[in-house]
Amino acid sequence: MLKFTNGLSELPAELITLVLEELHYTDILQCERVCKQLRGLIRESASLQYKIDLGANSMDDVPSNTLSNAMKREILTRHIRATKKWPEDLLTKQTIPLLEGPLWELCGGVLAQSHGRRDLDFWQLPSTIRGIPAKEWGVDVDFDIADFTLDPSQDLLVAVDVQSPMCHAHLLTLSGGKAHPAASVQRLEFPLPPYDIPNRSYHLRICGDYVGIIIRVFDLISEEPHTVFGVANWRTGERKLLTSYWGILSFAFLDTQHIVLLRGVDQMPEMNFQEGSTTAVVVSVVDFVQPVPSNAPHEAPHCPHVTLNLPTVADRWEIWHAEVVCDPAPGCAPMTANAPSSGPRTKQSNATCLSDDLQAPLPPFHVTKSDRIVAIRINGVDTLFEQGDSIDIFVHASSLLRLLDTHLNPPSTPYVPPHSLPSTPGSSPTSPSSTLPHLRSMRPYHAHKARITTPALTESSYDQDRAVRWQAWGPNLTRVLPASVPACVWCYPAYGMRFVGQSDGYVTVYDFNLTAVRKSLCPSSDRKGDSAGHRDDDLDSEDGYWDGRERWISAEDGGETVTKAVVHSRPFFKDVVKSNLPYRRFKTDLKMEVGQFVMINEDSVLLVKEYSKEFKISSL
Repeated sequence: MLKFTNGLSELPAELITLVLEELHYTDILQCERVCKQLRGLIRESASLQYKIDLGANSMDDVPSNTLSNAMKREILTRHIRATKKWPEDLLTKQTIPLLEGPLWELCGGVLAQSHGRRDLDFWQLPSTIRGIPAKEWGVDVDFDIADFTLDPSQDLLVAVDVQSPMCHAHLLTLSGGKAHPAASVQRLEFPLPPYDIPNRSYHLRICGDYVGIIIRVFDLISEEPHTVFGVANWRTGERKLLTSYWGILSFAFLDTQHIVLLRGVDQMPEMNFQEGSTTAVVVSVVDFVQPVPSNAPHEAPHCPHVTLNLPTVADRWEIWHAEVVCDPAPGCAPMTANAPSSGPRTKQSNATCLSDDLQAPLPPFHVTKSDRIVAIRINGVDTLFEQGDSIDIFVHASSLLRLLDTHLNPPSTPYVPPHSLPSTPGSSPTSPSSTLPHLRSMRPYHAHKARITTPALTESSYDQDRAVRWQAWGPNLTRVLPASVPACVWCYPAYGMRFVGQSDGYVTVYDFNLTAVRKSLCPSSDRKGDSAGHRDDDLDSEDGYWDGRERWISAEDGGETVTKAVVHSRPFFKDVVKSNLPYRRFKTDLKMEVGQFVMINEDSVLLVKEYSKEFKISSL
């Protein structure tokens, strides 16, 4: 080490900084422990300090933003502190009417509502801290919209209409409602389910180049749902996945190669469930990149996947709804210059834009796309006493991907840690784990007080249907909590590593960022050092190394850190359920009314009361 540091001292500081900027932020922090020279260089570099703060708070930089790194870091600090309490003096409040149209979406800081059968209205939610202005515009189309979704970062609007026996997903620009120039086809086509009836439901999501859709109808005689699920590349029109099997209830993109599905399945015989409780919900992680024939949907997708069991539901209890959320989609980036700007609403053929000036400022940073919290809501009812219950289950997207990797590469294969995987598929012929090259950026923070270890899957980890038993993965990788918002409405409660609920009449934010948990566990009192709290002898102490840093938000920030395992013995579960995923909890200054549900976006909290006529929005 002495020889290395002596050679290092001969290199220009600018060159060392450029090298360090290529490292992961946790590796930069490790470099601080090499010697005083590196520690001083890193602590005095605005770019390195900004990168560390971004990584520690699950954020990514926006290079196109021309602000200095020092200014961006100052804005980041204000933003992180504000998102813990949502103080009244920093909020911009607005009320948006709930329009008569039955459809609405929230994506990338844009709230969208249908206004009639062919009109859509959009509101870009503002952020004073990140410099995002409020905007409003509208789009008209020449067909009846059955459902829609959007991706502001790609100026993409996907609007669905039905012409039996096909469902057409039109690919339009969000800013003007015209055919999207980046799409080689004007629309994607998906077959309708068998026994189709007009009263259908849809579930649409966008991730980068891919659009996913669930089309569901109910058999009027048996009351059983018939479902078609498809994924296609909207730029090329190529279909990647099409299935009418699996009883799919909900899905979300984990990245541009993997999706997570909730499926309803028949109860296994050994569960000994009584009559009236015939289905359970399982989680499936699927690699959908393999193309499928363009014929009718096949019953079982020929894709690599792993099925994970959830806790067993108690006798007499039936699951009537399940939904999974993992926002933002990993392909979503900040609003680009294609976004419409503010101005008066004027009709223009089939579109309405706000202004001819399409230049929109980019924020300095945004929530990272590398890892997010996956939130699963399970709603059930006791068929005997007619009592309902709702459970939320949280797991990191990176944990699900590592479980898939472990399933596809059994323990007989030498385990390759996620941070050492090759950067491109197939780059290591001896490492089957290279099929998931992105895991480097999705590895959890390695700290002994907040570490997630993916369990090895052996034969005993599976049930007779080759699904991973709950006890083999759930207790270590998840957190199970009773739902704190109305069960009947659950739209967008998760964003990045944060989840929003309520407690004691106030909006409460749950932060599943493991680095935030790790920092909160480091005591900051009775430390001696310089004015910034740095100590030279901290180089040999992992705990001390993270203590007393001004750049870390103090543990006394009003939050509560939860690291202990929780054991639930609720009537909803057949057995005692244990979970152990650490998180932080913050009760904000935002009050909630009885019956309201709450949603969260990057800079905004939205409160909506069921059957009310307005959105109450608080933006930082």
